Amino acid sequence: MKLHQGKNNEIRKVMRKFSLRVNRLIRVTYGPYSLGLVPNPNDLREVSITPEIRKIMYKYFKERTQSA
Repeated sequence: MKLHQGKNNEIRKVMRKFSLRVNRLIRVTYGPYSLGLVPNPNDLREVSITPEIRKIMYKYFKERTQSA
């Protein structure tokens, strides 16, 4: 089953209507990042922070500290 954009527990609720139970959900993509095939669970790679992500994080934390 593929969901492009969803709300909280949307897949679980839909499957419950068909009397089916969802044991586990796996997110395979998040924004520009894709999980792909991971041969071993411990095969991880560090993702560098791009200037775009750094700018978004800066804006988020700046707004958060100003509102506190």
